Amino acid sequence: MCKSKTMSRLWRVVKNKNIQMLIAYGGLRSIVSMGSGLFAFYVLSILLVPPRILGIIISLGFLASALGAILGGYLTDKMGRRHTFVVSSILAGLGWITLSLSQDWTQVAFSYGMINGMMVLAFPAHTAVVSDSLPEDVGGGLGMLNTVISMVSTIGAVLGAATAKYLGFRFLFVIISFPWFFSVYPILRIKERISEETEKPFQLRGFNFLRIVRESPSLFILSLSVLLVSVGGYVASFYPDYVNKAFNVDALQIGFFDSIYFAIWAITNYPMGLLSDKVGRKKVIVLGFILVGLAWFFFPIPRSLFWLFVLYAIYSLGNSMGFYTTALAMDVSSEQKKGAAVGIFNFFMYVGAFLSGILGGILWETMGDLTSFKIAFITFIVVALIINFLVKQAAPNRKKKLEA
Repeated sequence: MCKSKTMSRLWRVVKNKNIQMLIAYGGLRSIVSMGSGLFAFYVLSILLVPPRILGIIISLGFLASALGAILGGYLTDKMGRRHTFVVSSILAGLGWITLSLSQDWTQVAFSYGMINGMMVLAFPAHTAVVSDSLPEDVGGGLGMLNTVISMVSTIGAVLGAATAKYLGFRFLFVIISFPWFFSVYPILRIKERISEETEKPFQLRGFNFLRIVRESPSLFILSLSVLLVSVGGYVASFYPDYVNKAFNVDALQIGFFDSIYFAIWAITNYPMGLLSDKVGRKKVIVLGFILVGLAWFFFPIPRSLFWLFVLYAIYSLGNSMGFYTTALAMDVSSEQKKGAAVGIFNFFMYVGAFLSGILGGILWETMGDLTSFKIAFITFIVVALIINFLVKQAAPNRKKKLEA
């Protein structure tokens, strides 16, 4: 009986036209990809800049992501889901072209910021479309999308690393740009949510950051929590430096870390989404953050790449579970402000990531990698406790009307 219900929910998710278009959109963008680990390797080993400069580049990228998140939340509810996607895809594609032409780290930082900002711009629209289309299966819908896209990205990360190793990074950047441009086509076929009063696509009448946060204390606590883990988890951006120095790896081996990350998401994210719908977001998120903390705590211990891969897989599993903080942000917000809620949530997350780049680069150089891994462990455990005891349990979504 339980298996029958699960298959019924899966079929309901898969047959939804909007979900199909989002799968096509995400799959196109992930055919050839460059993960964060490979990018860090490019900056440290190809551009030959120190971790401190890598931290500045990463911080500028996350600052652009923070601005893109808050702008994306506003545009999603004001201008519409489809238009937000289109702007994101075209400008992100141009960002990859610009990156291929960049000559020094300052130009790389500008291009990287443009790419990150435009990628994140679409995320509120992405989650809002899922919430609009599958009001009773938000976790399952997000999980299905992440699973399919991560399956493609698992191969895409290897292709990206191989392209970088054998053809060069600049050629890789040009190749990545084209799927972003092509992804506009499936997005134009998405059906917008419509207002029952006007029978037209819903538009937000006003966007008041402070009012939205004040109406939902849990959203504010959750946003502060994700800011904290973004800052304290800075090792996620700098671990390639440790791996390179300890094991003398090449681009392809670093790319394998990114591939593991996507593979774990492909395997686990949909089941975790279903689980979060069934037992509550908090239980899944808290366990995920604990796993991330433990993975980073043990990361400097192994003396072989195999065990590092295993620990990185555990980190990836915890990260996959922690993803549902986004769904929790929508759950604790009003029905008509889900896009804005995700935008605010992501804004806090990327402000934290912005700070983590600058502070992380300094801490990584001054305090060392061993202390940095311990800081990550403490941060994730503390945030798991904050979310467990201070964030109110998610409320069920209500059905919304879609245009025919």
